[in-house]
Amino acid sequence: MSKCFLVSVCAVLLSACESQKVPTTYYEADTPGYVESIVVDESRQVGYMGTQGDKLDVSGRKGKGLIVMTGCENGAPVRRNVTKPGVLHSPRALTLHGGLLYAADRGRIVSVDTKSGKVSTVADLSKAGVESMHDATWAGERMFVSSQTKNRIYEVNPATGKFAEVQSSEPFRGPKGLTWDDGAKRLLVCEYGSGEKVADGRILSLDPATGKVEQVCGHRGKFSGLALNKGFLYFSDWNRKSRQPGAVCKMDLKSGKVEAVTRKQMNGAADFCVTKDGVVVVPALFDKKLWIIYPKQEY
Repeated sequence: MSKCFLVSVCAVLLSACESQKVPTTYYEADTPGYVESIVVDESRQVGYMGTQGDKLDVSGRKGKGLIVMTGCENGAPVRRNVTKPGVLHSPRALTLHGGLLYAADRGRIVSVDTKSGKVSTVADLSKAGVESMHDATWAGERMFVSSQTKNRIYEVNPATGKFAEVQSSEPFRGPKGLTWDDGAKRLLVCEYGSGEKVADGRILSLDPATGKVEQVCGHRGKFSGLALNKGFLYFSDWNRKSRQPGAVCKMDLKSGKVEAVTRKQMNGAADFCVTKDGVVVVPALFDKKLWIIYPKQEY
């Protein structure tokens, strides 16, 4: 991953790209409003952020949401809006697939042409009473999305618009983060938990074919984002309300060992992403900050 891209993701001043003053461990910068999801297109050296704007709109119905691109063009970092105001409400669960950007926007799944900014509804889950979705992941051409408020996970076919609830052998406690483990052909799920006063969210595996649910580890928290990279499962934990270290942790799937990835204060570490070379990019929702954390460093 290029230095220019890492700098531009953090919206550093243009002169920083020229001077190559890139931090060796981590970097913090302001986000364009309340950002709850980020995804990186490493082939194009750009990142996309889903923002709700300058006010955190719980209802997500005011049309203030935007997709914002940050990246490098001609060796210089740039940031611009991909979508127009008034089109999106609360874009979350950003993923890239088949040359398009996908987002969950309240009760619908949309595709976004990142060049033209065209937004198309590919599946409308509001027909099933789904008012918000929180994360998404792909298994081939199948998309899985989570709804914390409905305590359900859905399988979506964006090509046809059809969707169905994924059956599970036990109920979920506010499922949020999702990632597909292609080697084991299983869906990995992290839960926010059953309420604000109890940090009882779990990290689970789900076999979509049989509905069998198993606990991956005994770790508990108020989990939000989830990512899989080189045998490690990364997860963010909103239980760190006092902004302690450990807003993002990683677990070795072989040994089960859990260790903190972040040692900086973060409030609301949301739907983050991990690049191929292990760089962790985290939006701290309530701080309106974006963090880049470099691997194998003390910070």
